[in-house]
Amino acid sequence: MHAALTRPGLPALRGRPTISRAAAHQVLPWSAGAEVRVGGHLVVVRLREADAHALADRLEDRLRARVDRAVHLTDTAPPVGRAASVARRRDARRREPREFRSR
Repeated sequence: MHAALTRPGLPALRGRPTISRAAAHQVLPWSAGAEVRVGGHLVVVRLREADAHALADRLEDRLRARVDRAVHLTDTAPPVGRAASVARRRDARRREPREFRSR
């Protein structure tokens, strides 16, 4: 997982993965979770597997894919039309006085 999260071009990441094994016999005894902050985005990965090696491989793959998606989201801005319309609606709501009625 270290290689998936320390590639060149990635911003500083904060978070940690957790891996645990169930004490009782279960079909999928290995579980893992990771919560990583990428800029302003929180990347959460949770999964269960029967084998520890398969769990580590799948956790690395999912974490890499979701971190790449979060990095892409921070690199791109919202479409110009959408950002402008959202700002106009927000400003219009701020200017309108609200009426409160007591019952």
